[in-house]
Amino acid sequence: SYDVLCWLLAEKQLKIQMSPNKPSEEQIRIKAEQIFHSSTSYDELCWLLSELRIYEKYGYFEMF
Repeated sequence: SYDVLCWLLAEKQLKIQMSPNKPSEEQIRIKAEQIFHSSTSYDELCWLLSELRIYEKYGYFEMF
């Protein structure tokens, strides 16, 4: 559902931003709420989440 995608995207974004620290559930909730209210379509959320997963899989974020 849309809510789950918002949560997953928020979790992934925060994990990348805060690495090596892990975000708290409260931080994820706040970020997910911001994403939910951003008027991003379902398809865009899927795209963004997939894009981050691919970048993470191939170590893109480890370069910085």
